[in-house]
This record gives sequence, structure tokens and C-alpha cells, in this order.
Amino acid sequence: MPETKAAAPPPPIKFAEGFPPPWLPVVFGDVIANLAVNDQIAKFYILRTNPDISGKNEYENQPAAQIVMPVSAFIGAVHLLNRMIDRFVENGLIGKEYLESLKKQSELSQAEYDKERGDQK
Repeated sequence: MPETKAAAPPPPIKFAEGFPPPWLPVVFGDVIANLAVNDQIAKFYILRTNPDISGKNEYENQPAAQIVMPVSAFIGAVHLLNRMIDRFVENGLIGKEYLESLKKQSELSQAEYDKERGDQK
């Protein structure tokens, strides 16, 4: 992928009084899926895991929201989230072992998905 020039950083975020507005939707999600990226845009879905209404103890992932943002904003968001995860560990909200187990679970889930699609490397 060709190297791109760095864009000027965005101005600091200043929130208006009364932010967020009462009409702003709230979306609950269990997982982020289907990340697609080109040289300008990153797009992914937030999925919610719902139980089967028949009571069969089966679950189904349903799209709850689609997020589309500039790649630079996506990178900034990932950086923010990584910093927050570090703070969770520093403040004792989660243990390092638990964090490592979540990372391993995510890697296994991705490997299983790749295998199903035939994307093994």
C-alpha cells in the first residue's frame, strides 16, 4: 500500500453545553465485525447477540449499527481505545491475565472465521 501524507491534526473537540443531546441514539453492541478499509474510509458493523425467541438456547448476531469514518479518525479512535484499555489495567478494573485471555479469544475467533472463508495464510 503506498505511503500517504499525514493530514493535519483535527482541532480539539469542544462539546456544546448539554452534550449529548437527548435525541442521540444509544446503540448496545456485543462485538465489532466486518472491518473494511480503503485509502480514505473505514467501515465496520456493531453486532448485538440476541437469544432465539423460541427459547432453544441458540443465539444470533444481528447488526445494530454501521460505522463509517475517515481512516485517520478510525486510527485515532483505536489509539484512544488502546489508551483506555491500558488505564483499565493500571487502575485495576481488569487484570493483565484477563486482558491476555480476551486477546487470545479474539485471535482464535478470527482464525476460525478465516478458516471458514478459506483465508488461511
